[in-house]
Amino acid sequence: MASRPLPRARVPLAAGLAAVGASALVVRLWGIGAADPGQAEHHKLEALAAWRAGEWIVDGEHPALFKGAAWLATGLLGDGVGALRVPSAVAGAAACVLAVLVGRRLAGPVAGWAAGALLALGTVPVAIDRVGKEDALMLALALGAVLVWLHAEGRPGRWLGVAALAGAAAAAKYEAAPLLPALVLAGRIGLGPRLAPPGVRGGLRVAGAFAAAHLALNPLLLLPAQWEFLWGFTSALAGGTPPPDGTVVPTDGFAAAGEIHQVKPVWYYALYLGVKAQPAWVVLVVAGAALAAARRTRPDLLLLAWGAGYVAAVSLVPFGFARYLAPALPALAILGGLAWQRATAGRPPWVQAGAAAAGVTALALPLAPALPLPSLYVSPLGGGSREALHWTPDDAVGNLGAARAVAFIERAIPAGRVAAADPTLVRFLSGGRLRAVAVEGLAPRPAALRAAGVGSVLVQPSQVSLGNAPLFRWLGRARPATVVRVRGLVVARVYRVGPDGRPYTRTPATSATAGNRARSAASSPGTPLNARPATTAPAPAASRKIASRPRDPEPTRTSEASIAPGGVGRPASAGTRGRSLTTSSPGAVAPRTRSATAARASRSRAPITSRPAMTPGTRRSAPAAAVRAAVRGSRADAARTAAGAERTTR
Repeated sequence: MASRPLPRARVPLAAGLAAVGASALVVRLWGIGAADPGQAEHHKLEALAAWRAGEWIVDGEHPALFKGAAWLATGLLGDGVGALRVPSAVAGAAACVLAVLVGRRLAGPVAGWAAGALLALGTVPVAIDRVGKEDALMLALALGAVLVWLHAEGRPGRWLGVAALAGAAAAAKYEAAPLLPALVLAGRIGLGPRLAPPGVRGGLRVAGAFAAAHLALNPLLLLPAQWEFLWGFTSALAGGTPPPDGTVVPTDGFAAAGEIHQVKPVWYYALYLGVKAQPAWVVLVVAGAALAAARRTRPDLLLLAWGAGYVAAVSLVPFGFARYLAPALPALAILGGLAWQRATAGRPPWVQAGAAAAGVTALALPLAPALPLPSLYVSPLGGGSREALHWTPDDAVGNLGAARAVAFIERAIPAGRVAAADPTLVRFLSGGRLRAVAVEGLAPRPAALRAAGVGSVLVQPSQVSLGNAPLFRWLGRARPATVVRVRGLVVARVYRVGPDGRPYTRTPATSATAGNRARSAASSPGTPLNARPATTAPAPAASRKIASRPRDPEPTRTSEASIAPGGVGRPASAGTRGRSLTTSSPGAVAPRTRSATAARASRSRAPITSRPAMTPGTRRSAPAAAVRAAVRGSRADAARTAAGAERTTR
């Protein structure tokens, strides 16, 4: 049977939606596997492996829908972190299309198209959608619920669709559970369609649709073991102890905004958007919010309550990641579209077309060079790319260089345990061959490291906390065994620890021994550091020279969650992972050191190998060539990223 042609008036809309979705999908899939596993992405891969083995409760703090989509993606594309991120990228592109439709309903056609462009090409939404976590899928389903809700006026049956989509969003991430009550409340106060009939029967029907959709897509809640896990997990977090699965490392506060904080500062998310989004994106959103506040129509108030209200609410939570901003981004983009519509209203068509081209260019020019690591983008207001680690590490790049650092430890420092902020990541990247211990709480004393059996310490510029800052500061007196750089930024250091618990250092090689030391650089144990930080005796000349050389600021903390003893468990914030807002960028290469860096880079080194970001022995399928190329990224992207990475081994 021939398909019915679309009505003539609907063709431009369908073509425009296809263009928005395609452009959004391209930028989200481009080199999507370039970054190492970020935050708890490796737990998702472990959960998928457990699913295949018949164990369903691994990573049980999250519902099943995203893991089901990731199970399909990894089965088709291979068990890698890039394949894990594909469902998020696809859901993010779908959210851009839905934002166009919601924006057209609330603010007008031009505002809807502008909102779609702001979401499709914005550095913040692109970075969030390239993380193998539940947020993008939750947002796409939630936007579907909002769109149906906006068309439910006088159509009671559509509330069942609203409830079903809201239940599906909660099946992607439990944090979407308040969506349906929020929509009911918005209707009650006059900001949208009201639930009809408003009686008990109507409410029960809507609640039943929500529960049915949620359980159909998250059947894990039907297992008693799932409820037992959730009870143990939440009780452990509330009590300030590690949860049963050991995925959360207890911490004693973390660094944020230039000083040590026990909690995330309330103004972080607003500042994050100000420096991590393109200037054109920020200007349009601020102008649109001001316009909506001045007009105060019903759609304007709904957008303000949705966007600014959500940002204000999530800012009060003492934990968070950048991806927690995802629910607010469509509303902020529609507000930006509102400003664009107001600025271009009444202009000749050729002026509007030229302005649209200029707007897309203003978004694309900063985004294109940031790929395949859009989370490293920093606007000129934040200092540009040289300040990337000053404001980042982000959800997708918090563990940049971890795979290479772990591979170095396996090759050159096999003895002893690896002290790291996330021991599970070390064990995952090494395929379980390395023993790891949490660096949190390790005292900066040789006796403490010796008692813990530490043979090496992995330090990343994305990790610092009240509990590990003293140790990292103490280690700064020694030379790292290896340094990993990406785009000129130090993303990882490895310090070797001797049997006596003291970090190793090396004295400069003489011309007579340079050749021998170059040949044995990967295995030479070096000379133990003689001066301890607590001593008052004069340090040897070599030690004084090492301690006085310029060093990068201390690393900062990233982990899936952190717990303040005696307080409520809280994930280590993407905004508070030590982004000092007042100090120089961690890892930035100062001009005075470039010549020395170039000289070190010219020396001959042993070949550098990198471990794949997946567990060894996992199976791969044979995907279509085009999709596989999109998932893994082109060889040119990988070469460009590798060209910006430098690891020096002393």
